[in-house]
Amino acid sequence: MLGRYGAARRLPIPDMRVWDARADGELHFDCADTEFNELGIWSKTGHRCGPLGCTGYPALGHLHSVSNSRDMQLNENGRQLRLEDGRIMEADLVIAADGRDSALRAMAGIEVTGWEYRQDGLVATVTTEKSHQFTAWQRFLDEGPLAFLPLKNGQCSIVWTLSSATSKTYLALADKDFLQVLEQASGGILGQMLDVGPRAAFPLRFQYANSYIDQRFALCGDAAHAMHPLAGQGVNAGC
Repeated sequence: MLGRYGAARRLPIPDMRVWDARADGELHFDCADTEFNELGIWSKTGHRCGPLGCTGYPALGHLHSVSNSRDMQLNENGRQLRLEDGRIMEADLVIAADGRDSALRAMAGIEVTGWEYRQDGLVATVTTEKSHQFTAWQRFLDEGPLAFLPLKNGQCSIVWTLSSATSKTYLALADKDFLQVLEQASGGILGQMLDVGPRAAFPLRFQYANSYIDQRFALCGDAAHAMHPLAGQGVNAGC
């Protein structure tokens, strides 16, 4: 599960509760009857992963992270990258992990197949009256699910799937008005919504590359395939 805001970077989640706004039932997942201490790991990142030039393949003994590539060429020794600052880097293998709109994928001439969901994922960090209890909470609403993901500092990171029009409206609300709407949407499961940090939204779409590999080149993460964040499988489906 990936988000953008908040200081916490990694938090084990032992419990998850999922319910529908139109029904009384609830699904409760926990790790109590398993050999594991958590159901999964909630991980936050404040930056986008960059492409990796891997020079120790197949052992991957040496990895170099590069960004802002201007162009990429295939030569007899592997791949050559020319960076914006003029540096030239060569690698036996280049792995593009530069996101859904991968520049390296485009440089490799790999096209994609997919479609827009006409939905946005609205994200923010919120402070709630009640403790999140280190539980991931997810409520299904008419436009899409609203998830509260626990942070180590006691706050929650929200990921709210909304129509693009509703998302735009909610981004324009004053903080106090947004908190009111959010509290109502949450069904009061975490009490009052007390504070909210910066809000942002990103358009959701399904997409996969028509090929995941080329000569001395491979795609991973969203550069290879992007999906709806509903199931929080971003890292799990990274490769």
